[in-house]
Amino acid sequence: LPQFRLFFDRRIQLGVLTVVFGAAASYVFYTYLTPIMRDEVHVPEQYLSVGLVIFGAACLWSNLYGGKLADRGRGVEPLTHIRPIYCAHAVLMASLVVAHWVTVYGALLLVVLGMFMYLQNSASQVLYMDVASQSHPGSLNLAASLNSMSFNIGIALGSAVGGLINGHFGLMWLGPVGALFLVCAIVITTMLRPFVAQERDFYADI
Repeated sequence: LPQFRLFFDRRIQLGVLTVVFGAAASYVFYTYLTPIMRDEVHVPEQYLSVGLVIFGAACLWSNLYGGKLADRGRGVEPLTHIRPIYCAHAVLMASLVVAHWVTVYGALLLVVLGMFMYLQNSASQVLYMDVASQSHPGSLNLAASLNSMSFNIGIALGSAVGGLINGHFGLMWLGPVGALFLVCAIVITTMLRPFVAQERDFYADI
């Protein structure tokens, strides 16, 4: 039970919400990636598997580069540096609606969106572990599981909302809805910024 004190830390709450909304933004469209490639970007059926491999490679790059982004500070600071990335991601996600008419742009956009999918992961893991080490050393085991927990909640949320949007409005509107989730992530990372100065003082005294 003492481990659950971690959830009363404002930094942890904001970190979890950031990951939930960041994951939901990507999985709104990722759940329907093959139909989007086939019906919106008009990739021929025989090349869909090639397209999925290319998208997978972009996601692999996202994971690798996300590790480099996590090296930019300690505690909440790396995740606050993701805010400009969320802004660019939101604009690109909203532009997915154009893919229906400009197929070349749509194909390139899907690759770029794959490169954005996991950039937050390492930075959020740094937040969870560093905050637990600073203030809740008895909660390190729970902190280690928060990233996957938060991301899975985001996947469920994004997939569910994506299903509703696709059912009522069609595939082309999945991108703009994903952008709304990213706006939420932008707001939350902005709320994390006041903690950066506090943590710098903490680490300076170590």
